[in-house]
Amino acid sequence: MVKEAQEYEEQDKREADRISAKNELENICYSIKNAEDSDGDMKSLAEENLTWLNGNQLASEEEYRSRVGQLQEKMTQGYQQGGGMPDVQPSGGSASEEPKIEEVD
Repeated sequence: MVKEAQEYEEQDKREADRISAKNELENICYSIKNAEDSDGDMKSLAEENLTWLNGNQLASEEEYRSRVGQLQEKMTQGYQQGGGMPDVQPSGGSASEEPKIEEVD
């Protein structure tokens, strides 16, 4: 049983990475879509990616990461052109990052 678990460990890790990339794309799209200061072009790009995502639930991690990169690039371009950037934070942080808790007496 342990041997079988070891055989599937790499496969499980790849699947977890793929799902993490999918979730990151979805989170960014919904954040853009729901941000009040997003312009129409960004919202339509987010909507386009959500439509693609609904039809490509089994896409590879690379495909998801590529789309995340394209969205981030467009957001950066919008910011640099002075159009402002929506308050969007990708959820790509690691699990070891914990919120800072300050003690109050």
